[in-house]
Amino acid sequence: HHHHHHHPHHSPSTMASQRPRRRAAPADHDEQPPQEHEERSEERSAQADRPEESAPQRAKLEEPDMLLAELEALRPDLAATWRKAAMERLFFMGKDIDDATGVILGKLLAKDGTYGGLHLSHNKLGDEACSALTEALKTNTTLLELDMGNNELEDEACTPLAEALKTNKTLKILSLDNNRFGNEAGKALADGLKSNTALIYLTLFKNQLGDEAGKALGEALKSNKTLQWLVLDYNQLGDEAGKALGEALKINKTLQKLNLNHNQLGDEAGKALGLALKTNKKLQQLELSDNQLGDEAGKALAEGLKTNKKLRKLNLSRNHFGDEAGRALAEALKINTALRELHLHDYQLGDEAGRALAEALKTNPNLKELYLAGNKLGDKAGEAFAEMLKTNLKLRTLGLEDNNFSAGMIKSIRQAAKSGKVHQGLLGL
Repeated sequence: HHHHHHHPHHSPSTMASQRPRRRAAPADHDEQPPQEHEERSEERSAQADRPEESAPQRAKLEEPDMLLAELEALRPDLAATWRKAAMERLFFMGKDIDDATGVILGKLLAKDGTYGGLHLSHNKLGDEACSALTEALKTNTTLLELDMGNNELEDEACTPLAEALKTNKTLKILSLDNNRFGNEAGKALADGLKSNTALIYLTLFKNQLGDEAGKALGEALKSNKTLQWLVLDYNQLGDEAGKALGEALKINKTLQKLNLNHNQLGDEAGKALGLALKTNKKLQQLELSDNQLGDEAGKALAEGLKTNKKLRKLNLSRNHFGDEAGRALAEALKINTALRELHLHDYQLGDEAGRALAEALKTNPNLKELYLAGNKLGDKAGEAFAEMLKTNLKLRTLGLEDNNFSAGMIKSIRQAAKSGKVHQGLLGL
């Protein structure tokens, strides 16, 4: 299992170094959340054009100066960063910030409208700090990113945050990973999302939301019109949540990425999501690895893929599919032209499913990455893959490691791969 937490604020290079590289299959959290550089730079040039306005405006802000003096007394290091970082993002990750200091930061944020981002993950913020920070969101009109991940925040902290989301019109990125948010927090946030019109990225990775909260978030997505990426991995979501999210995706026209890895979604959830894929025209990435999806779910998702024209990435690794689901997915790949990336590693897929998938790839025009590591593919499937690789020129990555191929078969597959775009490192063999 890949049990590393993702930190949206890390640069891709630090992420790569933390990732175990044994498999060709990428980690669950591969992409960076959207960054707001474009808007920032426009804003900056706009401000540069009219300096005469910003100087007097700055002079009016006596209250922040008092607050800064207070911060200076407690934490000179943070005060210095605050003074330097105007118009930029404030990176205060892992700075041992306690509740009292968090309160001052919250008050400063309310009065001082110069920052685009505030990153406070891995600190010791409590309910008071959370309250002050979220109170600031009610008046602040410049903050685009707020990260309060890894702070052991409990449900109480979430109610004011949800309230702030109802009125705040600027915050675009909100990270609440690795806290202790449960049912109540999830329901409160869902309520906030119903009327929020700004947020585009929300991550609640590794909390304890549970099925009820998941269901509420599904309901919220029926009316929310701005959220583009929702991360709900590791949250004990079950079939009710899965069904609600499926229902939402039939209606929602803005969500592009939905991450539901490491939950307890079963066949009912899979069926609902499969149905949604039939008609949804926006979703580009659906992550469902490490759930309890069986053949029924696999077949429903395959049905959805037959008519879906938008989904680019589907991650179904580590579920409970057998050859029946594998065959259904292969059938779908003969028809689907949108999918670029399909993850099916760590299953019990055998030769029959393997052959069907290889066969489908002879005609599928666009699939670039297929991950089948850790299955039960033998030489019969291997033959089919070798044959397919001679003619398929689209495929870039074919993860086939940890299967049951003979040494001779591995040689043949490698040989065949040389004619296409799949290079040695991307074959996994």
